[in-house]
Amino acid sequence: VRICLPLVSDPSITSLSTISASASKSSDFLSGLNIIVVDDDELIVSTINQYITYHGAKTHTAINVDDGLKAFQGLNDVDLVIVDILMPGKSGIELYDEITANQPDQAFLFMSGHHRESRLDDILQSSNVDFIGKPFSMKDLVEKIKELTLKD
Repeated sequence: VRICLPLVSDPSITSLSTISASASKSSDFLSGLNIIVVDDDELIVSTINQYITYHGAKTHTAINVDDGLKAFQGLNDVDLVIVDILMPGKSGIELYDEITANQPDQAFLFMSGHHRESRLDDILQSSNVDFIGKPFSMKDLVEKIKELTLKD
């Protein structure tokens, strides 16, 4: 069994409260963003949720694709969907297919601790889609979020 958690590269950081305390003085640099986080690992969902919420984003979380789709359909404006690729049941790519069938410009950030699927390489040709490998640092996650949401 291999467990992949988001990587915190600063050895002095041992908890989410330490991450928050050591982060940028401006805690609202993601302010106004509406982000959905979908991963079957509740610890990853919780960690990402707490970190980006602390920095001003409004987040909606789900632990499977069906709940992620319901969250998306229940919102008027979603800036970014962060989704794990491999999950029990439907995959993150299936969520992408369902959402982009009606909203082709929706921004997605795929994450995975496993090898990338060949279909993902085709999807990554879109300018509003990116990939981050697990484990990742919160700094790298925020950079990817900024790249995908601040294109205009």
